[in-house]
Amino acid sequence: MALKAVIFNAEGVLFKDRATVVPDAPTGFALRGGEIRAELQALFEFLRARGVRPIILTNREWTARDDDAGRSAPVDEALRTMFGEHRLYVAMRGDVPLKPQRECLTTLLAKERLQREEVVMVGTSMADFKTATNADVLFLNATWDRQEVAYGFTFGSPWEIRRFVDLFALREHPWFYAIDEGPVRFRSLAPYTTLTGSDQTRAYSAAAEAAAKRATEDRHFFLNSLVSSLYFSGLAPGAFDYIAAIPGHRAGFGNPAMDDNLAVLGGIFRTNYLRDLIVRHTDAPSSRQTRRSSSTPLVETQFNTIHLTRRPLKKGDEPYKNSPLKAGKRVLVLDDFATGGVTLEAARNYLAQAGVEAVLVTWLKTITRPYQIVTPRRRFDPFGPQAFTSADFEVRALPYHAHIADPGAREELGDAFQRYQTWRP
Repeated sequence: MALKAVIFNAEGVLFKDRATVVPDAPTGFALRGGEIRAELQALFEFLRARGVRPIILTNREWTARDDDAGRSAPVDEALRTMFGEHRLYVAMRGDVPLKPQRECLTTLLAKERLQREEVVMVGTSMADFKTATNADVLFLNATWDRQEVAYGFTFGSPWEIRRFVDLFALREHPWFYAIDEGPVRFRSLAPYTTLTGSDQTRAYSAAAEAAAKRATEDRHFFLNSLVSSLYFSGLAPGAFDYIAAIPGHRAGFGNPAMDDNLAVLGGIFRTNYLRDLIVRHTDAPSSRQTRRSSSTPLVETQFNTIHLTRRPLKKGDEPYKNSPLKAGKRVLVLDDFATGGVTLEAARNYLAQAGVEAVLVTWLKTITRPYQIVTPRRRFDPFGPQAFTSADFEVRALPYHAHIADPGAREELGDAFQRYQTWRP
C-alpha cells in the first residue's frame, strides 16, 4: 500500500507552540506565520496534488488568531482559510473519541475508509505519540517548535515531511525480493549490482556499499526506504518486538554503519534495538571475499562464529535483568546486503533455538545468487559458541529469479535515490 492520507494534530503543529495562546481566550491558539506557515501551506497543496487527503485532528474546539490577517476565527474557518480543503475531526464535538485512546484513530480511519498502512500521523506531544502508537500508525514527530517526545520519526520542518512523502511514502513497490517458505520470512528493497543493470541501479548499489563500509550520509536514504517499506507493506509496527543487526566479519557486535539508524528505527516503531543480541565471537571471512578467491563459503563458518547474548543491552550499558527472548516474540534482523543468505540463516536459526521468530530484511540482494535455506540437524545452545561441521546441516537453494516479488522496485528505488541527491521543494 502507499500513502493515502496524512493526519495532522492541530496543536503545536499547525498552531503555534502551546505557550502562545490567544489573550482572554482559554481555548485559543495563534496560527503560524512566516516560513513555517508557507511550508505548511505548500505541504497541504502538495498532498492534494498527489491525491493524498489532508486530515486535521484536535480534541477541542479552538479560537484561532491569525496575526497576519489581524483577526480571530473559529477553528474550522481559520484552518480552511489557511490550508484550503481538508477534513477536520474534533473529538469534543463527537466526531471521534478523545486522544490518546486507540479508538480515536480507529474511528477516524473507519469513517475515512482507510487502512492503518495508508496513513501517517504528524504530531508533537506525548498525547499525539500515544494516539498514533496505540493504533499502530506511523508517527512523524514535528519538532519545528521543540522536541517534546523522544520517539517517532523526527522532522525539523514541514519541508522535510514533504520530501519524505514525495520520495518514500508514495512508493508503490516496497520489496523487490521476498521469501515466505516454512520458517523463512525474508525481504529486500532492491537488487545489488555494480557491474550490470541500469545507471540508476549501479548508482544506488555503489552508494549502499559506501554507506555500509564508511557510514556515509546516504545511509539515511536507506533508513527512510526501510521505514516506508516496513510500514506501508504492513510489516511494522506489530510484526516484531525487537530489532537486531547482523554483526560485521570482525569479532564484536552491532554494525557501525547502521547502529545510529537502527536506534532511530527502534524509536520510530516503539521497540528496542538490541545491538549486542547477535555477537560475532570470532572473526569470520567475508563471503564475498571468499568467492572472489574462487572458494566456496562454508555454511558452518557463519554458524561457528556467532552466538546470542542472553541478557543483551537494553539502553546504553544497561542489560536486561532477564532474557527478553520469550516464546512468541519476533526479532527484526537487519543487514545491509544478502548474497546467499547464510549469515541471515545463522541468525534465524540461533533465534529459533531460543524460541524466537525472525523477520529478515536487507537493503539489497545480490543478483543471480540463490538464497540458501539452512536447517541444522541437531538442537544446540544458542547462547554459546558452537563447533558445527558441514554434515550438521541440510541446505536447500531457492532459485534467485523465482523470488523476485516486484521488478518495479528496482527502478522505483533508483529514481528515488537519484532525486534524493538534489531534492528541493
